[in-house]
Amino acid sequence: MKITFDKLVELLREESSQYITKENHKIKPTKRFIELENFVCQECSPEQIYEIAKLGLKSTNIEKLGKAVIRSQNLYWNCKFAKEISGANVREHGKVIIASKNLKLNCWFARYVKGADVREHGKVIIASKNLKLNYLFSRNIDESDVMEHAKVIINSKDLKINYLFARNIGGADVRAHGQVIIDSKDLEWNYKFARDVKGSDVRAHGLVIIDSKDLELNYDFYEYVRGADVRAHGQVIIDSQDPEWNLEFAKFKGSDVKAHGEVVFNSNDPELNLKFAEEVCGADIEKHAQVVVKSKDPRLNFRFAAFVNGADIKPHERVIIESKNTKIIDEFFSWVEGSQVEKNDQMIIGNKNTKLNYELVKEEEEKEVCIDLLFI
Repeated sequence: MKITFDKLVELLREESSQYITKENHKIKPTKRFIELENFVCQECSPEQIYEIAKLGLKSTNIEKLGKAVIRSQNLYWNCKFAKEISGANVREHGKVIIASKNLKLNCWFARYVKGADVREHGKVIIASKNLKLNYLFSRNIDESDVMEHAKVIINSKDLKINYLFARNIGGADVRAHGQVIIDSKDLEWNYKFARDVKGSDVRAHGLVIIDSKDLELNYDFYEYVRGADVRAHGQVIIDSQDPEWNLEFAKFKGSDVKAHGEVVFNSNDPELNLKFAEEVCGADIEKHAQVVVKSKDPRLNFRFAAFVNGADIKPHERVIIESKNTKIIDEFFSWVEGSQVEKNDQMIIGNKNTKLNYELVKEEEEKEVCIDLLFI
């Protein structure tokens, strides 16, 4: 019987709408409809069978049409039939996909077809040893066998995929994935894993960073990894004898301020000693002041006296006056006169001759006689 597809659809519609009979409140197709449907299953393509099933005719036998699509072994139309046709035997269509070993289609079927046998589709992915697909299958598909997919990832020793799996997959064995990272001794991945993965073995990852003696990574590890050992990472900084890193690390709460401060003090760098005294809580102010005073730099001494809480102004004032830098001397005394610190008189110099001494210095430098100033 030769007939166009459009004519076939027309006949099916007519038979379904005009000759439906009822038996026990169930729809019973006519003999003619059954004959037409059998013809569809035998002669039509999977696409045409799908189109007829999608018409939603009340008399349609979806199971019969589905079997015809399954017999075709066409992967695309089995996927589409299972996903879009109500009443389709999803598991049977899924078997076609599973048997094909097509990795992407097994992922797609398990993710998008309601009622799919997720574990069976997952076995295809697991057997493939494909790292990316095992990760994506576990991440995107509920009911996936996370632990079995994880074995593929762990055995691969791939650092990035182990990091992603532990970070993003609920139920992942964080310590097992973390051990892969630890064993690798890779500094960046140990830092990232400890920083980003909840439940990671921070101490073990931290030891890898400590053993590296890398100053920046030890600093960053303590700053950004919750639960890191401040003293252990700080010791790497101290042992390096790098004054700048010791200055920065000493700002962390719980750091060994005295030991970090000793490194900065031994550097004899007046600016770093000024910063340490100014910025680090618990710094030995008097000790760091010695380096600044010794430098004879009037600007740094002014800053130390003005901005370091608890600084003894006297030695810094002496350096400023001896510098004969009138601009800085003016700024210094303007600051002194405007300050509201208790015992201000003692902090200035301790006697009434200070201002007079300052003016005499200025007079000598300018080579002018300023008699009035001598009587202030």
